[in-house]
Amino acid sequence: MGTYRLSCPAPIDPFWLRRMQSGQHSATVAAAGAVTVEGVTLQLRDTSLAMGTAVRVWLDASDLFVCATVADIEQEAEDRRAKAAADDAKRRARLDAIRDAALAANAEIALPVRWDVGVKDVLSGLSANSWGDGRSKATVEHIYLLEAFEAGRIKRRKGDFLCTMASGSNGKRWATTLERWRDGDGAPYQPRVSCKACLRIAARWRRNVENHQPHGCQGASMNTSPFLQYRDLVMGHYSTAKWLRSLVMSLYNGSGYKVGLSHLGAIDEAHFEAAMAMLRQYRKHGENDREFMALAECIRARMDEERAAEEREVALADMQRIYVTGVGWCWMMDGEIIEVIE
Repeated sequence: MGTYRLSCPAPIDPFWLRRMQSGQHSATVAAAGAVTVEGVTLQLRDTSLAMGTAVRVWLDASDLFVCATVADIEQEAEDRRAKAAADDAKRRARLDAIRDAALAANAEIALPVRWDVGVKDVLSGLSANSWGDGRSKATVEHIYLLEAFEAGRIKRRKGDFLCTMASGSNGKRWATTLERWRDGDGAPYQPRVSCKACLRIAARWRRNVENHQPHGCQGASMNTSPFLQYRDLVMGHYSTAKWLRSLVMSLYNGSGYKVGLSHLGAIDEAHFEAAMAMLRQYRKHGENDREFMALAECIRARMDEERAAEEREVALADMQRIYVTGVGWCWMMDGEIIEVIE
């Protein structure tokens, strides 16, 4: 942006000068390059500006009076806004690319339990000279287990990291354990798991999202997996479907779920074929079958819901509706008020 020097008459009113020392002041070029600002006439040293041109006047860093045309000032402001918008678009695109890479990488982790991403707190990350979020330069993102997890010699409880148990080096939890980054729109998301130990353990349950196949499935098509083909049969609301669910869960965790094989003699041919197909599929691919892991997770959630419903029914059966003086009608159990009835 081009600026134009102005000459100031002497003597200068100190009160007028103080007002001129802050901000820009609007004026118009008059005849012979005269520029009048709040009653004081300044003189353009360069008379190339046409009479009637709108300008703004200010004191520069050297305490000299200068001016620029309003059109140039507004154009420079527009250019700055455009550059800021372009820089912001690049920043948002960069953050969104980091988010997309993180979501794609985390989507390949198909653990049979619910998990999130967390960090281990360190004291150096909580000092006065740090960001105060419990992180250090060496901090990595871990798989944080939201449920108990057991696979062979690996045994973790809810709240453990996949790589370490809470009784080990799981961090002291001075800050929030769960980790969230933000994308270009400021929306939070799970950052990419970067702990090599967690990723090494989780590699067994790694799936290839692009090909819709678990890692190591040797080209098997998951679209034809019996665990997907017979999913509706398994999730039915009748006794044989319940037995099929027990069969699937016994494959998922044989020590935690039991199934009575004598029931094979009582089921029809369709359910027998479904059971045999799932057993053959598991024998061939094991837990590398993504549809098997998904079905097992769905069954486990269904079992948890049914167990909770049974517990609620037992609790309701033991409750009594009693009028309590000063309180009103209440549901009571074992002499304690459970709920006040409105």
